[in-house]
Amino acid sequence: MELIQVAPRTYYVDIPAKVGVYQVSDTEVWFIDSGNDKDAARKLANKVLAPRGWTLKGIAVTHSHADHIGGCAELKKRTGCIVCSEGIEKSITENTILEPVSLYGGWPMKTWRNKFLKAPECTVDGGWDLLPEGLEPIELKGHAYDMYGFRTADGVVFLADSLVSESTLGKYHVSFVAEPKGFLETLDKIETMDAALFVPSHAEPQKDISPLVGINRSKTMEILNILKSSAKSGKSWDDLLKSVFDHYGMVLDMSQYVLSGSTIRSYLSYLCDSGEMTCAIEDNKLVYRTV
Repeated sequence: MELIQVAPRTYYVDIPAKVGVYQVSDTEVWFIDSGNDKDAARKLANKVLAPRGWTLKGIAVTHSHADHIGGCAELKKRTGCIVCSEGIEKSITENTILEPVSLYGGWPMKTWRNKFLKAPECTVDGGWDLLPEGLEPIELKGHAYDMYGFRTADGVVFLADSLVSESTLGKYHVSFVAEPKGFLETLDKIETMDAALFVPSHAEPQKDISPLVGINRSKTMEILNILKSSAKSGKSWDDLLKSVFDHYGMVLDMSQYVLSGSTIRSYLSYLCDSGEMTCAIEDNKLVYRTV
């Protein structure tokens, strides 16, 4: 587990969703996110904190997906640190069954109540008013309902999951988006940001973030256009999900069904809200139709 220093007081660990480390004093640090499970938390405690004599004072949660909050409860138990989150993400961090419930749209079967979709629950101590000096929250809605990134005093911006790497998009095409309007607005926001370095959770750090923003925006528009083209004659959302996977030559599995399925439903709501589609009950099915 390599601790990578990117500025005088700013580091990250790639495990593989990046955990940011901000040093507030010679002996005290804050984490941005916590790793995906108890094992990641133990490694962070034993291989990052202990060898350097660092005390973990707090964890700033970007959003409540399991690969970002899975280590919170274990780190809190081991170190006595506080955990900070706000909005819907706070509610899900404390009641993690809400994540698979929101993805599936009903009570999820055991297949979807796994550690990848349901992290251990963790009590949140408060919001951004508890953050240390030099750690600034940045609203980045879209990928998750109330997601935040963080800027350190070194000018390093942790972007959470607001962007996906080009290689990941090329392989999977459909990246998770909870709220498309917010997602597109966040892309516009990031494109105008200044930073010494940008650190996305699932892409390489980079000084010029504009190319990656463009790649993410283009893929989003590509999927929206596939949906509009497929719905010209009217289709159910399940058939539209199939049309996207067929277009890319991918085979749907159970995990993708809830993750990509939730994303496609969100895209369809976005298209209906923008007036580019309509939806109605036809023959006891909800059918989407391009205007």
